[in-house]
Amino acid sequence: MVSIYAFNIKDIDDDDYKKFQSQVSLQRQNRAKHFRHFKDSVRCVCSELILKYAYQRNLSPIKVGTNFYGKPYIMSDPHFNFNLSHSGDFVVCAVASTDVGVDIEKFSKIDVDALSEQLFTPDEQCILQSYTYLEKQAFFFKIWTAKESYVKCRGMGLNIALNSFDVTEDYIYTSEKKFTPYKLFRFVMDETYQLTACSIDSLVDYNIKYIDHHSIIELIS
Repeated sequence: MVSIYAFNIKDIDDDDYKKFQSQVSLQRQNRAKHFRHFKDSVRCVCSELILKYAYQRNLSPIKVGTNFYGKPYIMSDPHFNFNLSHSGDFVVCAVASTDVGVDIEKFSKIDVDALSEQLFTPDEQCILQSYTYLEKQAFFFKIWTAKESYVKCRGMGLNIALNSFDVTEDYIYTSEKKFTPYKLFRFVMDETYQLTACSIDSLVDYNIKYIDHHSIIELIS
């Protein structure tokens, strides 16, 4: 079953960050130091903390490795299926009993027509062109996060061409109209973010489990 966790990092200050940083792996601490912007360091550190919250099997720092294509896994428990994403004020984690992928994007104004020509299937482009400007923006992020979540679920990176499969429905089929067992779970968060998770599994329930920094402080105390 798929569970989705979301951590709003908006209110994390320097003191919170210092507490959080001390509770993650040295690998994660070193990675966080290389970011120029504070918010990027916070996202980096909180990605491990939300994973720890979802994992809840061992409160010691989690060491994360990556496969050949860059998909992360817990080195001490490689069969625990999870995936992470972040955008704006949110860090999210999806866990499942089988492979899972998740992507979150904050809505922004972009050239959807140019991007869709490169990334969308002909059917997806056709639907996009039937919408108004504002509808196009929302539809683009609905499709984009679905494609990202599927690719991340498969764990093969961009070796899967984004225009080789269709995500207009809540399941995925190839550009040759062949259905796959992968399902999509879509959410609009705070009317500002599009989140999509992908797995063969089903959702535990159609809700996101929101976590605040007080819950994280309680976890690590």
